[in-house]
Amino acid sequence: MRDVILDQVSYGVWVQLLVRAGSAVDVESEVEHEWQEMVLETFARNLYDTNNVSEATRRLKEDLSDLETLPHVIQRIDSELQEYIDPREQLIHLMEEGLQI
Repeated sequence: MRDVILDQVSYGVWVQLLVRAGSAVDVESEVEHEWQEMVLETFARNLYDTNNVSEATRRLKEDLSDLETLPHVIQRIDSELQEYIDPREQLIHLMEEGLQI
């Protein structure tokens, strides 16, 4: 049960971290803080299906800055986080816990 609750909280936190880190990317595809780099290295390549972190972070910055592409990048972030957090697996564990009671 605890894991399900933590995953629900973490989803919103990850979205905010990704948006803030992506918005902080400079013209050289770099960021100021180590946490931003960690977040981008963890997720950016999967968002853009590339092995090049610099390219992915540059594209994320561009997409977050453009009102036309913003909804699409948020949808990609959502899909990536759903895969990362895997709420189905957590729900299965929760149901198994309930059956054991």
